[in-house]
Amino acid sequence: MKFLRLLFLASSLACLASFNAQASEGLSLKKEDLHIKMEQPNLPATKNYEYLEQIKKLKKSQDYAKKTYNPILELNALEKLALISGRSSKEYLIAYVRFKVNQGGKAREEAKEAVDKLCKMGKYTYECIQGKALYDISSPQMKIKLQSFNMHETNRDYEAAVKDMDDLMGIPLEHSLRHRYFVMMGNIEGREREAITGLEAIVKEDPTDSTFKFEVKKDINSFKAQLLANQAIKVIDDTKQSTVAQNKLKKAISIDPDNSNASYWKEILSYSTYYRMIEQADKLLEQNNVKAASALYLKATNILKDSPYAYVGLTRCAVLDKDVPSFEKYSNLAITNSKKESDAERKRIAASMVSLKGNLYSNIADDYQQKGDRENAVFYYIKALKIDNTSVWNAYALSNLLLDKGDRYTALKTIDEVSPSVKNTSEYAFAHALILDKTGDTKKAFKVLSPYKHTSQSIDENIERFEQTLALEKANKLYASGDLNGAIEAIEKYKVPYIEITKAQYLYEAGDLNHAVESLKDAIAKDNTQTYSKLRLAQIYHELGDDENASAVALSLKEESSNLSLDNQRALGELFSDLKRFDDAIAVYETGLKNNSLDDSHEDSALVSDLVTLSNNNKTANNFKAQDLEVSESEKRMTKAWMQRNIAVIEGDLYKNGTKALEDYRKALAIYDDKIGLYSDDKLYTKALRTPDDPQDWLRQSIASRGAEYYQEHNTVITDAIRFIRDSGHGGYSDNKGFINVLNISFHMLSGRVAFQTDRTVTDAGTLTGGAYNDMFGSCFATGCNDPSKHKRSINTYALSYDNEVFHIDVGTAPKISGNKVTSNALVGGFRTYFDYKDWSFTPYVYHRAVDNSLLSYFGDRDPVDGKLWGAVKKTGVSLTVSNYINEYSGIWLKGGIDVLKGTDVASNTKFSFMGGYYFHLIYRPNERLTLSPSAMYMHYNKDLSGYTFSQGGYYSPQQYYSTSLSLAYMRRYDDFSYSVEASLSLSHATTDSIDRYPLKSKYYLAEDYDAVTSKSSSTTIGGGITAVAEKRFGSHFVLGAQLKAIKSDDYSPLNGTLYFRYYMDAWEGDLPMPPSGPTPYVEW
Repeated sequence: MKFLRLLFLASSLACLASFNAQASEGLSLKKEDLHIKMEQPNLPATKNYEYLEQIKKLKKSQDYAKKTYNPILELNALEKLALISGRSSKEYLIAYVRFKVNQGGKAREEAKEAVDKLCKMGKYTYECIQGKALYDISSPQMKIKLQSFNMHETNRDYEAAVKDMDDLMGIPLEHSLRHRYFVMMGNIEGREREAITGLEAIVKEDPTDSTFKFEVKKDINSFKAQLLANQAIKVIDDTKQSTVAQNKLKKAISIDPDNSNASYWKEILSYSTYYRMIEQADKLLEQNNVKAASALYLKATNILKDSPYAYVGLTRCAVLDKDVPSFEKYSNLAITNSKKESDAERKRIAASMVSLKGNLYSNIADDYQQKGDRENAVFYYIKALKIDNTSVWNAYALSNLLLDKGDRYTALKTIDEVSPSVKNTSEYAFAHALILDKTGDTKKAFKVLSPYKHTSQSIDENIERFEQTLALEKANKLYASGDLNGAIEAIEKYKVPYIEITKAQYLYEAGDLNHAVESLKDAIAKDNTQTYSKLRLAQIYHELGDDENASAVALSLKEESSNLSLDNQRALGELFSDLKRFDDAIAVYETGLKNNSLDDSHEDSALVSDLVTLSNNNKTANNFKAQDLEVSESEKRMTKAWMQRNIAVIEGDLYKNGTKALEDYRKALAIYDDKIGLYSDDKLYTKALRTPDDPQDWLRQSIASRGAEYYQEHNTVITDAIRFIRDSGHGGYSDNKGFINVLNISFHMLSGRVAFQTDRTVTDAGTLTGGAYNDMFGSCFATGCNDPSKHKRSINTYALSYDNEVFHIDVGTAPKISGNKVTSNALVGGFRTYFDYKDWSFTPYVYHRAVDNSLLSYFGDRDPVDGKLWGAVKKTGVSLTVSNYINEYSGIWLKGGIDVLKGTDVASNTKFSFMGGYYFHLIYRPNERLTLSPSAMYMHYNKDLSGYTFSQGGYYSPQQYYSTSLSLAYMRRYDDFSYSVEASLSLSHATTDSIDRYPLKSKYYLAEDYDAVTSKSSSTTIGGGITAVAEKRFGSHFVLGAQLKAIKSDDYSPLNGTLYFRYYMDAWEGDLPMPPSGPTPYVEW
């Protein structure tokens, strides 16, 4: 029972300790006494671990008893401690002291005895010092003195509590009181570090592992977190230090996540992270990094989902991306999440959404304008102005487009209807003046802009430009009236290079080239960067015949050709070509073709940069575009195509490098059509060479037509045809039928084309009737031609030709009578050349050809009487064709020639012919023509050798022949089909003189009608004819065609039809011929 009473007493004392933290008056220990000597009970090593674990458990029980204010439980723990460690152990004695001092009264004296026992064990031990401190602060006097501290502690008046303790004793030695002291200090901003140091000293001094020590450590962490948080909160709004502050807050929260201020810290951290992220995204957006900015704004929305500002940023990104759905989504979220903002802020955000919507439409309009879609650009500029009519540059852009469309009235109305709030600004005056100037009203533009002189460099430049323009207008009027001196005087005071250039132009057009040179020199002296002045100077030097100076200036320009505009580079290249410096020309062209950034803009002036600055100052109206003052991309592309075409001309026409020219024309068309890389495919390229139904501009037509010529020149073409012939007459010699099979292969060689052709000609003249005086043939007319065999012959002939732009030459074979046999070894051929003089073209032609009027004239025929062959006539002659191109609709042509005709046992003959005509295109379109052609002809043969008796020639040869005709031809070409139809009507008159029936009497003496002569005759006939040709393309290589030709007159009605095909070895989808035509038999070359 005594043991139970003691246990109950110990627990009661422990419970009292949990209610008070008291100090002792007359404290005898000094601070240096805190250097405690740590002593452990003298236990066997094997028992040491178990002993310590039991002590820890008992201390936890004691701590729990104190926290729950249960003296019985504390006494029970104390008794257990006595059983484990002994009543003389330091652990038990210090616990006993705490228990007794908390009970007070007589129990306090019992504590004194325990303190004395502790101090006998070691004066500087932790237990001795803490025991004395506990005893001292438990006196009634010290309890009274500590009441003020306790009160301030309860009221959380931290600074007063610390001051009271400092005034009373300084830093308490007793750990519980010292803990409370430093907790008060830790809650004072700025003294956290001091409190942490003090609490860490408690932990260091206390050798036990108690709940109290755990609480002290927890408070250390709390104050460390508080210190970091306080430091962070002070600087978190500083952009430069915000990242460090955010990291400190994160660390504070991780150190003490249960801190009472942790939710506050998290809120501050979220706001700081959010707004710093918004700031970073804003900077990225200013740098036009829309993708990265958008990602940051989206990330920010996950931090503060109900804040509007990240959505405002996403709306701005949508404006730059021209993304209407995203704009609608994020602008709605921005407005929705702005409801908890102030009224003023809500209105500001709503207004900014409206303004941004105007910017969105403006950006979409800009995009359409850059793509060349003016209709949609106008539509969206109108929408943008409806939202925000204060945007000067939206109004300017719209007016500019309307002027481009020719709508001057609406353009001026648009720039005039901007908001009155901006009409008195220099920005509006500037835009208004530019529009007025574009309409040609420079005078009014000058008046509008003049009041704003000296407000910006670009405005001053334009005022000066307007003034100079007005002076130039005056000068132009004076010059047009013939007052050259007045014109020069009107611009004399403006000593600027382009005025000097204008002056030079006046002098140049007046024919005063020498003074023009001086003016250009003055312009260059004022500004040596005036490359155009140098170019004009070199061009005029060349016109003056001073090629030495022209070359010197041109070569100096070549060194800086990369600084020239594209068009000036082109002009410089052409000048080099005129100076016969073709390599320099190619070098200049290639510089322009390689430099993708070149244009004819005014980027070197302050105008564009100032305009852009002005427009950027108005964030809702940044619609001015520098390209408004630049050459369009299509024009730059055209200039580059022109330069590539000029290279092709040099390579092909001058250097005779057809292969290089072929590729240069291909490149030129690809540049012009903006199809770089695509025209390496032959099908696509040759299809692009087709002539469209509507006229092309001269450049594309030139590139396409010459490109087609070079492509076809390098193509290998195989043509095969069969022509069927029918010409009714007298059986046996003029009743002709048959066919000609033509095979032609042509290919590129030696800067021209080589063609090889073989013809298979079959002619059947029928059978003689027999009987005296029936067949006027050979020498059997009088006796009768008893020859039952058919007069039919066939032969193969061969030809080889070469053509280029200067001449044509061919050599081939024709029928020949040799050894009373018909062979094909007669050599024939021809040569023609081409040249021009002014508007006239000349084609002289010399030739030796077979005459194919009949079987007799072409092959020769056998006399039934003695089997002798005669005929096979050849003509040797010269002709000259002259033509004059009057205009695209009409022209004239003339041709004259002299032939000498000879055959085997055929009388010699001569021929003189002259013909001429005029043509007029009633319809003249690229793929369609209707042409009316009147013509006339005169022909004279020395002898009439048209008969078929021996030593006659069998070819039409009147002594006088006059003919006039009128033809109407229509031709049409489609992508894969081409045809032509020609009808003609003629009136002719012919006379023939009488001639011996057998002209070569010395050659033959057997005929009974040896002395007979033909009668003189004359005739006038009306004839007509029709020719129809058509061909169809099948695929990229094959063309099939057909032709029909019929002529009808009194005594001459030939009919022939031709079927042919043409095969291209390289794909050809370009133009079909117009008119279409099949291959020509060699005899007709």
